[in-house]
Amino acid sequence: MPHALVSPCLLYALALLTLAAPVASATTLLVGNTQTGNIVRYDASTGAYLGEFIPAGTGGLQQPDDLTIGPDGLLYITSGANTPTPDQGVLRFHPDTGAYIDHFTRFAPETRQPAFLRPYGCAFGPDGILYVASFRTDEILRFDGRTGIYLDTFAAGTGQPDGLNGPNDLLFTPQGQLLITTQGSVAARDGTAKIAYRHPSQILSYDPATGRHHVFATPGPADGTPGGSSSLLGLTPHPDGQSFYASDFSGRLLHFSYTGQLLHSTPTTIPGQNTGNLAYLDGHLYLPIFSPKTLDGALLRLDSNTLVFNLQNNPPAPPPPWLTDPAHLRRPIGILALPAAQKNPR
Repeated sequence: MPHALVSPCLLYALALLTLAAPVASATTLLVGNTQTGNIVRYDASTGAYLGEFIPAGTGGLQQPDDLTIGPDGLLYITSGANTPTPDQGVLRFHPDTGAYIDHFTRFAPETRQPAFLRPYGCAFGPDGILYVASFRTDEILRFDGRTGIYLDTFAAGTGQPDGLNGPNDLLFTPQGQLLITTQGSVAARDGTAKIAYRHPSQILSYDPATGRHHVFATPGPADGTPGGSSSLLGLTPHPDGQSFYASDFSGRLLHFSYTGQLLHSTPTTIPGQNTGNLAYLDGHLYLPIFSPKTLDGALLRLDSNTLVFNLQNNPPAPPPPWLTDPAHLRRPIGILALPAAQKNPR
């Protein structure tokens, strides 16, 4: 995909901001707090807290959910609230300094603006288009990957089983299919942003060319009992190019092949904790967790090469947190691992 067009004035402004702002660590974890509305940093090797990266409210940032590096090398963050507000969407920031660039997703004046409530996951497709999940309207909206202008509503739920019920994270497979986690909720469709959980949480697979979809997986309750729950959330590819990981808000880490086979499953959290999104870096999986009662947050770091998964016998004991930091982690969900060799943003 062509790089996004950036004016000379914007490049000059970014250069000045780069000199003025602290530079992120070479191996950095960026974590989004949905409670305090800010982005914080940690050293991915030591777990050292590196400070606040993007303060709440910067560029209208609120309840950041998904963090993505775009084809232009810039940082894209979904931002929005659970109630209707006019400034929800995807914001762009400089990945090294945290400097605000712009509100990337926008609607042309002549375009009838669709509802856009609580954007969760976003992903750039092989077609160069930005796909964004509008969680509380059960829609996937598409935007021009260079200009940010709204193109169309790619998919919309109807409230029926096996449909787009509460879309969450997005991941394109090596074969070009779009995987979407759903939480099983159905939007009220009256502009109130109310939802009702009526269906199982699933992973759907969409063909970007036709918009047709099928159910990729319905893993079932986290604990395997009728009274259990499952709420699939994050998606990230495995470096083998043949599989991917999915996190379950209810407390699991799932490993699927791109052919739809569940390869492994393991608990990810201590009892009573919720699991956020996930990121992969240098052989480790990083997952934020938090208490639903206190919202106190922590991070897990799991060695993907030595994780013991077992579907046949008793599951392994949940691993202890890698770091616990309730002072700076408040209901963390989004996470992004920035490797040492990041290309220069344009």
